Parts: sequence; C-alpha cells; structure tokens
Amino acid sequence: STFPVERRPIFWVPTVSMRHGMPEDELRTWVVRIDQIISQYARHGLKGIVHTVSYENQRFILANSRFRNIMHFNTSGNTKDVVKSFRASPGPAVLVSPSVGTGFDFPFDAARFQIIAKLPFRDMRSNILKMQLQQDPDYSNYLTAQDILQMYGRINRDPEDFGHTWIVDDNIRWFIKKRELFPQYFLDAYQEVGGVNPEMELLLSAA
Repeated sequence: STFPVERRPIFWVPTVSMRHGMPEDELRTWVVRIDQIISQYARHGLKGIVHTVSYENQRFILANSRFRNIMHFNTSGNTKDVVKSFRASPGPAVLVSPSVGTGFDFPFDAARFQIIAKLPFRDMRSNILKMQLQQDPDYSNYLTAQDILQMYGRINRDPEDFGHTWIVDDNIRWFIKKRELFPQYFLDAYQEVGGVNPEMELLLSAA
C-alpha cells in the first residue's frame, strides 16, 4: 500500500467474542463498546460506519444504542438510497449496515471512522462451501480475510485520506494469527489497544 500507515490505523479493543446464540448481557456489552467508540467521533461532528455483517446485529444495535438518533440504516432493498442520504447528511452521523463492506466508497469526510462489529465468517451450512472446503480446508478463512480487507478499504481511498478502523469482535485474537491470509500493509496497521481512551487524539497529526 502507498497509503501512510499512520493515516489508516486498525484498533482491536477487547470486547466480546461474537457468536451465534450469545447471551444478551454480552450483546449489551458489545453495544456499549460500540457507543464508546462512536462518542469520541460524534463529539467532533464526524461521520462513520458500523459494519454489522447481519441484519440481526443491525437491529440489536439500533434497539440498544444511545446514538440511535444519528444512525442511518438500510434494509435489503434500499441500500443505495440510504448510502446516498448518509453521504449527504452533516455530521455527526453513523451508517449502521451489513451491506456496505464492498462496492461503496466513503472517502475523506464521508467517513472518518468505521467499526467492524463482527468478523464476517461464512455460513458453514452452505453445501457449496462444504464442497470447496473438501478441496481446501482453509478456504472459508480466506474468504473471511478478504471480506475484512474489503471493509478496511471503505474509508481510506487516497494517500491524503485518513480514517480509523476499530474491531470489537474478540475472534480477531486468533484469526489475526493466520498471518498468511493478510497482506503486510494490513498487519502493519493492526494493533491491540486496552480501551477507548476519551482523551485520544482523533484527528491524525498529518491531517
């Protein structure tokens, strides 16, 4: 990547390991963490994205976030219209969606932060995926890594652009160890942080 690493950091802040059927108290902890991150940018009037991976996750965030009033959200049939409205809106604003990990760009002030709320693991019940895994047991992990890379690229579209990516799914703890699935530019940007520091400097010094 020709984009300076200090303009595109990735922060993993330990929160919860997202999984099917997890208890509601853990999901509420997850939303509290998402809100903590949003608050640091919203108070500066900045815009961002929450990649929910599923509509179920989207609905839970919308029902429990204290930032519901600044959230834009789509259904399966109106994604383009919602993205257009989000882009045109003043900050602070947050797009909460499972549908914008690929195919949409949010350069410069269109989004200065994004949250990967859950790692995009594939549905292992798929018969096609099962057949592919017989030929390559690591194929589903490859697809997940590619989806993460696509999400990462949504808000950094130019060497002069800058934006922060946050991961709040603790499954990244073991998944990032599959280093062969990620390019070096991603690994260089990735770092674990102890929490969301309310005094953190949001705008990069190079901006």
